[in-house]
Amino acid sequence: MKVDLMDAETSARELDNGSTCKLSALRLGEHLEAWENGMLCHTGVVEEIAPELGVVWIRERGLGARKMLSTDQHCLRTEKPVTAG
Repeated sequence: MKVDLMDAETSARELDNGSTCKLSALRLGEHLEAWENGMLCHTGVVEEIAPELGVVWIRERGLGARKMLSTDQHCLRTEKPVTAG
């Protein structure tokens, strides 16, 4: 699937249980989830963002590996903050 540079940032699909984030709205250190075919496949902390390429690099939670995520393969969304209650 070819992604136009203008559309790379908005090509992620909307999830039923949360909103997709735009890469330009992400901040370094923010927690991110990557979904594929309705399944959570990666979680981690944002290390680098390249909205013009439609990719973001995270440090995966638990594994500590650096992972590049593409908006044409994953639905990216920020994790919801946990609230004490």
